[in-house]
Amino acid sequence: MGGVSEGHRRLTETEFSALSVELDGAWRDPEIARQQRDLADTELANWFAGRDVPPFRAYLELLKRHCWTNSLQFCEDSGLLDVGCGSGYYAELLARSGWQGQYVGVDYSEAMIATANSRRKSCPIPFVFHEVADARKLRYKNRVFPIVVSGCIMLHASDAGGWRKALSESARVADRWLMLHRTPTVPGSEHRYWRKLAYGVPCLEQHFARSVLADAWKDLGFEERDRIVTSTGEDGLVWESIMLRRTGGGGS
Repeated sequence: MGGVSEGHRRLTETEFSALSVELDGAWRDPEIARQQRDLADTELANWFAGRDVPPFRAYLELLKRHCWTNSLQFCEDSGLLDVGCGSGYYAELLARSGWQGQYVGVDYSEAMIATANSRRKSCPIPFVFHEVADARKLRYKNRVFPIVVSGCIMLHASDAGGWRKALSESARVADRWLMLHRTPTVPGSEHRYWRKLAYGVPCLEQHFARSVLADAWKDLGFEERDRIVTSTGEDGLVWESIMLRRTGGGGS
């Protein structure tokens, strides 16, 4: 079994782009889905035993501070949209934390969605729906979801500009709230590009210049309302979850 994220090697943007075709489907590897699910089960057990799991804490805290509600419309194209839902463990986290609203999860890995659907019985909330989708091209109508969570996917966009497409699509379908969950940001104005192993599978990763990322969400009509830092690294790296609200929209 490989580590969750290890063996980082710094790349130039040109090198990153050159590898993007070769590694475009890396996160579809069924081995990643299997290992992620094993890790998620361990982290869920730790969380509900009272031990801290910083990404879970940030996810729930930001929702509860700003937009937790159990009265979201009952249909598959409304409620909370989780873009990059992986093997479905955030649906379980919500369900076991008392959420009774609607949940829609999408991921571009068929193996992830198959795993998520196999665990539906672990999500005793009125409506849970998972489907295969590319974050860069969502099928949903504009502003149909009150809450959208972009879940640690932009950093794995396989081309240097792919994160902008993913952010734009999440913003397009979000009516009020957009959470950029587990997002790696760095100071300055230049992104950082990496090749790494995720669960032993070669893939790409990028860390976002905070100012460039902020300009991007402002251009899409959102403002920052809150953030929770879950961890820090070398050279100013910050892993954070950022809660954005549509400018002029409703909410707290």
